[in-house]
Amino acid sequence: MGFEGQSLPHVHSLSPIVQLVLKQIEVQDFIVITSRCRHPAGDRKRIMKQKLKTHKAMAKRVSVTGSGKFMRRKVAINHLRRNKSPEAIRSMDKKFPLATADKRRMKRLLPYGL
Repeated sequence: MGFEGQSLPHVHSLSPIVQLVLKQIEVQDFIVITSRCRHPAGDRKRIMKQKLKTHKAMAKRVSVTGSGKFMRRKVAINHLRRNKSPEAIRSMDKKFPLATADKRRMKRLLPYGL
């Protein structure tokens, strides 16, 4: 697949759709050619690593500070609120640091959080 040794017609005389297809073919040929190139260290191919996905539910529940700490809110802020003291309600409005034991799990769930 490619145009090695063949002359291409003037690109300006073609329709925009054909121009787009030709550009895609050129890009695909470039990718094929570069993937066949030998790595300086040997015959290894460069394999792109997969992108890590952010766990969206955890991203909504936790915020990350500038220093990298994970901050969470307290639970049960709305449940049976009449029975809670005003001091307890005020303390639940604030954010608290997450336990250090959960830090490794958080790094896996939020890979780009730090």
